Amino acid sequence: MSAPSLHEMLARLIAIPSVSSVNPAFDQGTRALIAEVAGWMASAGVAVEVIPIPGAPNKANVIGTLD
Repeated sequence: MSAPSLHEMLARLIAIPSVSSVNPAFDQGTRALIAEVAGWMASAGVAVEVIPIPGAPNKANVIGTLD
């Protein structure tokens, strides 16, 4: 799978709801955004680790490592 163009990547990142807020009414998860970025990284040969955030099942961090 090849990566989309930079323009397409930016459009997709902007389109994915991922607002973080201390106000629960506005807070959204980041899992969809993390999945998108992790997929691009993996397709570029980057080792990807998705780390769940304790107490926030709808959020995570992603770490990419190049050897």
